[in-house]
Amino acid sequence: VCDSCSPAREFIRLFDVTERTALHRHGTGRLDTIVHFGERGTLEQPLNWKGAAEAAQQADVILCLGSSLK
Repeated sequence: VCDSCSPAREFIRLFDVTERTALHRHGTGRLDTIVHFGERGTLEQPLNWKGAAEAAQQADVILCLGSSLK
C-alpha cells in the first residue's frame, strides 16, 4: 500500500516478502496490508470500504477467519 497516494493505492507484489523468505525488499516505501499477531494496522479503513459494504449487504453469510478473532 502506498500511503503517500490519495486515496491510498494497493499494489500487488509478484513475489513473497513475508517472514517465510529471505527476500525483504521494501525499497519503495510501500507498506504491506498483512497485520501480524501483536501488530496494529496502519490504514484507517479497508481500501475498498464502499465495495466491501455493498458486497456485505448482498451476502447471505459472512465468514470471518483469523487467529485474533475471539
